Amino acid sequence: MIPGTIGTPWAERLLGETADSAVERERLIVRQTFGRLGNPSVEARAIAVTASTYSDFVTGRSHVIDGGMSGLRIRPA
Repeated sequence: MIPGTIGTPWAERLLGETADSAVERERLIVRQTFGRLGNPSVEARAIAVTASTYSDFVTGRSHVIDGGMSGLRIRPA
């Protein structure tokens, strides 16, 4: 799995260590293509599908679950 920015306890701890966690959280959110952080259940569902019989012919696949971040193209300044 190749996750994007996920709202986990670890991420919350890191945000809590910043000078203004609300501002930093908003910075993370606005850079997400979908306008929100991912959550652990999104990742868990992808893992469950990959581990299920629905993926019985899948080999060596990287699943990008990043809310569109990998396809984002920044305009040159």
